[in-house]
Order: sequence, then C-alpha cells, then structure tokens
Amino acid sequence: MPVLEPLIRRLKILHIDNMEVVPFPLNWAQIEMLNNIEKQFATTKRARVIVLKARQIGVSTLSQAVGFTMATLMDNYRGLTLAHEEDGSKHLLSMSHTFWDN
Repeated sequence: MPVLEPLIRRLKILHIDNMEVVPFPLNWAQIEMLNNIEKQFATTKRARVIVLKARQIGVSTLSQAVGFTMATLMDNYRGLTLAHEEDGSKHLLSMSHTFWDN
C-alpha cells in the first residue's frame, strides 16, 4: 500500500507556465520512480535512487518532494538532492520552501 503517494499529492508546487501554486500532479515517470522508492522503503527501510536524468520529466521535483515529506514525518531523517550548478541547487531549495509555505 503506497504511503508517500497520497502525501506527495497533497503538496503544492509552483507551475512555471502561469506562476500559480497548484497541487502536485504526478506524471508517469514520477509514479514509476515513487513506486520504486516505496518498494525499497518497504523492504530495506531506506531508498537509494541514482537517476541518469532525462530533462523535464520531474525527477528533481519528485526527489525533493520525497525528501521533504520524509523529513517532516521522521525524526533524524537525512536526505540529499544534488544539482551540478548553484542555480539548480537554489531552485531545489525553493521547492522545499514552496512545500512548506503551502
């Protein structure tokens, strides 16, 4: 039974096209990745995902959403989402701010 999916669907993200804060719309790639993460948590109590990242399918957004959700639910949770440039790192951090503020 999925635990993270309903929680992540309640998060809000900033829709870049119209700059509105909207509910998190999971796409096919995010659902597949989330299913993999859920399976790992169920069997090992942790998840490690390395993605050779395709552009614009929401991998970074989902990674940030999972990390944010776990950090708010679990004591002493440690998570890491990396970007290869400072602007990307700032963007990832801004996602968590949006999740928290909304």
